[in-house]
Amino acid sequence: MNTNNKTIISYKSLLICICFSFIIYIAAYVVYFLSGYQYGLDRNLAELTREADFSIYIYVLSLNITVLVLFIIFSSDIKNKLIYIRTSKHNLYTWIITSSPIIVINIYYLINVSNRLNAKELTGVYLSNLIYLFLAYQSWILLTNRNTLISILSSLTILVTSISIFEREPIIFLFYSLLLRILNSNNNKKIIINLIAITVFFGFTTVFTKPISFVIYKVNNVELSYLFDYSKKIENPLLRVAGDLSNKLSLETVYFSDNFRPDYNITRLFIPVQLDRLYKPKGRRPLTNGGIANEKYTTSNITNRFVGLGFSVLLDFYITLGISSVIIMPYILSRIYKLIYLSKINYLIMIPSLVWLFKLQRSDFWPTIIPYIFLIIISFIINIKNQITNK
Repeated sequence: MNTNNKTIISYKSLLICICFSFIIYIAAYVVYFLSGYQYGLDRNLAELTREADFSIYIYVLSLNITVLVLFIIFSSDIKNKLIYIRTSKHNLYTWIITSSPIIVINIYYLINVSNRLNAKELTGVYLSNLIYLFLAYQSWILLTNRNTLISILSSLTILVTSISIFEREPIIFLFYSLLLRILNSNNNKKIIINLIAITVFFGFTTVFTKPISFVIYKVNNVELSYLFDYSKKIENPLLRVAGDLSNKLSLETVYFSDNFRPDYNITRLFIPVQLDRLYKPKGRRPLTNGGIANEKYTTSNITNRFVGLGFSVLLDFYITLGISSVIIMPYILSRIYKLIYLSKINYLIMIPSLVWLFKLQRSDFWPTIIPYIFLIIISFIINIKNQITNK
């Protein structure tokens, strides 16, 4: 819903988006389990997951469902709040001017990056922060601007960025922007149709973005025929998506079954690995718990360096705090979201916060924050400026 200068977002619609981040992993685990673990990033982990007792599967699902339910309960104090976001007033000219930095970055990648190794190495911390800042800006435009041409241009920019930086994460910026826009639409008759369309679109792009990137960068000299071979292997895209997402839940299953359990760092929740590396002697590289899982469960150097198993924020909390993490984690996350959504800078960090939660579900707690550091700093500067202006 739009007013003259503000776009009104209901907290109910945000809660739906937040729940999606939890539910899709729970659903993916069920699909992955029922398929007999046909897909996954590493065979070793899949085999260990199969060896777990059925009671462990149920226990892992119960923990994740409990976290989701408690998150909703802890968020109940702001469920009736209306969130006001600055409305984008971009026309074609202003869009081109403000979007030129991300366009230049995409052109640079597509022209100069010849393989995946270079793509990963060129995406350093500073460039990553800039990219995520520009993605946040595009997601705000897409959420609040009602010019069809501008919406299409922002959508295409996000998609191209996903391909050029060899990551699927930008697609989630696009997904949540469109989902929030649909849920806050006044046209109730088209909501169901639009939700189905966006879900199909999200599944399709999630499955096929990386193969397209492989073709563009000619990884291992693959050609266009790779796309056709790849699509034939995926008889059911739902299983492929489930296989990718279920590594988080597989890591939890193996951990709670106490079968081949890694020696995780119980202090990692309180000591970010980035700080740890500043004080460790050269030659000793501290690992995140996700890094420890990679070394323990995988045998492929390519997997360790580029793909990875991801991790689990629930497991990150559980390793340090035990069963109390099932209460502490959703409470902390609900307070973070309350601060974000009711702040005056929510227009810049609303969509990124949803992306962060989605990514956090299969990652360690601290490393997921790194790409957003510059965005957080910019947000604080804007907030301070607003406070000074209001005085």
